[in-house]
Formats: sequence, structure tokens, C-alpha cells
Amino acid sequence: MKKIRIILVNILLILVLVSCNRASLNNYEQSVAKEDTMYIDNPDQGFYSPVCIQVVDDFKDKDYVINDKTRLYHLRMDLSAFSQKFNNQEDMLLRDKDLNNIDAMMSKYLKKEKNVIIRFAYDHNYEGKKDQEPSISMMEAHIKQLAPILNKYENCITAIEAGMVGPWGEMHSSACANKETINKIIDTYLKNVNNIPILVRTPKMIYNYLGITLDDISSYVIKEDSIAYRLGIFNDGYLGSNSDLGTYTNRELETKWLANQTNHLPYGGEVVVPNSTLHDIDKCALEMKLMNLSYLNQAWNDEVIKKWKNTTYNKKCGDDVNFYGVSSYDYINAHLGYRFVLKKSTLSYNDTSDIKVNLEIENKGFGNLLRNKKIEAYVLYDDENLEKYDINHKTKNLEKLEFTIPNIGKKGKIYLSIKNNDDTYPIRLANKEIYDDNLKANLIGRI
Repeated sequence: MKKIRIILVNILLILVLVSCNRASLNNYEQSVAKEDTMYIDNPDQGFYSPVCIQVVDDFKDKDYVINDKTRLYHLRMDLSAFSQKFNNQEDMLLRDKDLNNIDAMMSKYLKKEKNVIIRFAYDHNYEGKKDQEPSISMMEAHIKQLAPILNKYENCITAIEAGMVGPWGEMHSSACANKETINKIIDTYLKNVNNIPILVRTPKMIYNYLGITLDDISSYVIKEDSIAYRLGIFNDGYLGSNSDLGTYTNRELETKWLANQTNHLPYGGEVVVPNSTLHDIDKCALEMKLMNLSYLNQAWNDEVIKKWKNTTYNKKCGDDVNFYGVSSYDYINAHLGYRFVLKKSTLSYNDTSDIKVNLEIENKGFGNLLRNKKIEAYVLYDDENLEKYDINHKTKNLEKLEFTIPNIGKKGKIYLSIKNNDDTYPIRLANKEIYDDNLKANLIGRI
């Protein structure tokens, strides 16, 4: 009997150990594709294509271009026909047909899942004329007329550059380019346009709106519940001089302060002054990262763009070894905005458990993801049946994702989908050959 008891105890211990082993999860670290050093076509960032559009009676498709290669467009909307300074008659409101034309144009950008930065101004053909504006009350009225259309297309509008005043809408030179007028323009945009970032030409314009000065900014933080949280700058004097052609009063102090805004807002503009050394890649790469640079004009300045194409990123410029030997232009192009690289993918499961997925993702871009995205896991079972699981309905943080999906005992491929709520504007991870064009999702593991 004693031997029988010992045998039974041993059998029981074996069963317990087997049971415990079955209950524990096994970790399967998946092989991860290397980073792709090519430009990744993602929403809300990159080198933009400028398009000048006259808002007049014969406003037609021919006035703008949408192509397969360009994701981001800079729409320079010419409202000169509605200013007495140009039409020599009177300041006029936009008519229904004008608003309908703008609506129809925006619908085409949205349908093709393009993004736009949009600026309205009264400088005819954006030729650099000053003092072309209507009265401030008419400018406010125009913004209020345009606001419903801008709100309707927030999914495709990366930012609104406040503009309205001065040559090229750059908010300087004209007689009305003063604190009072610009504060009214800012306030009208912020109170009538929802969610979309509003960008002004200089940080001083932000201080003026906030009622502070340069001396205050070291201790001043714009809180998330403030209407000014959406207020940033566009820099069309970028890297042209130590002050960026008058953009900054104190570059070091102001860039450090503005970084708190540009970490959640678009920041970009135009590089200028070909003989400036500030846009040498070994000098500008660090500030591009500090300022969360997300967009630049691909056409201006053409001499600076040419310089970037004829120089290379190397160890003197930074520690991104994968890009050593790549042209400065290609390095910048690949890093404008966010650039998410999957570093590690681990699946934890056994025969009886759900599958726990742990992803480590690094943002190697200059900027950040600026919109909340719907995060889903797709599982393609046996290359036939696709199941979708909502794992995080809305988020901007992708650096560390953990989620659980059911284990139905079948082989399959797991994909990560990062899209807008309506399944548009998908995001690609910057790893080689993991993005599925049909699913609009990224392969992260196999069961």
C-alpha cells in the first residue's frame, strides 16, 4: 500500500506540473524587418507642393493639381477679388458659388486621401504686394464664412496658416500688420474653426495674443484646455539667418519654448537664403528634431534643396547609422514628421490562452503623430479569413502597445492597422516590406 501511495503521489505531482506548464504562457519573439531608409508616404507631413488658387467665378479643376506622388499640398488661396484694394469697387463677402467651389475642391483632396496646409490672403496671385487687405471686419467675416468648410474637411487639413495680412499672406509689411489686427484674426480662427491647428508667422504673435512678452516665456506653459493650445507658427524664413529673417528675437530661448507647442502641432515652412550655413545638414538636423519639424516647401528655395541633394548625412550630423551616406535631402525627407519603426514584437500564448501581443515601436522622425488614430489588430487566418479587433480606439501614442486577441487554434498573420476613425489615411511603419497595400495594415507577427 505504501508503494501504491508513493506512485499515486508521483502521478499527482506530474499532473500538477503538466497543468502548470500548460497554464503558463510561452513567449515567441518574432523576427522584425529592418528599417527602410526610403521616404514613407504617411499623412500630415513631408515636402509639400505649393498650389496658388484664385477664388473667382471661373474657379475650376484646372486651377489646382492632385497627383499620385504628392501627399501634402500648400493651398495658397487668393481672395483679392473680394477686397476693394484690388477690385476698385468695394469689400465683398464670398458668394455661395465661391464657397461651393472651395468645398468641391476640398472634397477632391479628401477623396484621394491627400493632406493640405491652407492659407488665405488678398495678395493677387501671391506676387508679394502689400496693403491689399479689406477692412478687418471683412477679414473676420471671410473667416467666419470659410469656417464651416474648414471644419467639414478637418481630416485632410494638416494646418491653417492664418495669413490674411501682407505680401504672400506672411503677416508683415502691410499697414494693418499690427498687434490689434492679427489678434482679431487669430481669435476669429480659434473661435470658429474646431480642432485644426492655427499657425501664425512669428512667436511674438503668439505672445501678443496670450498677453505676455518674451521675458515671460521661460515659465509660461500653454495648457491643453486653453484655446491657444492649437496656436503655433509657420516659418517662411527658415534657416535664413540667426533670427530666421526676423522670425525670432532670441532663437535659443524661443525655439526651446516653441518646442512645447510643436510637439503636438505642425511646424514647417520654407528654407531661404542659399548662402546661409544654418541649413548645412550637420547644423540643422538637431534643431529640426528639437522643433519637431513636420513639413517644408519642396520648391523653395531651390538652391537650398539642390544643396541638400548634393551633400550627405554622416556621423558628424548625428547617430542614425542606417542613414550614413544618404543624401541630406533624403534624410530630411524620411524624417519630416513622425517615423515609426517596429523594434520588437513578442507574442505570449499557449494552446488554451488568448494571445498577448507586446510591441516596441520607436519614433525616429523629427516630429510626432498629431491626430488621434484608431488602432486595430487584423488577423488573417490561413490566408483566407480576416478578423478585426479594436485594441485602442483612439491614441497618439504608439511607442509601446500591448493588447490581447483571441486564440482560435488556427495559424494566421497578425497586422497592425493605424487609421482615422472612418478607416482613411492609414499609417505605414518604416520597416521593410511589412505593409500590406490591400489591408492598409502592417505585418507584426505570425501565430
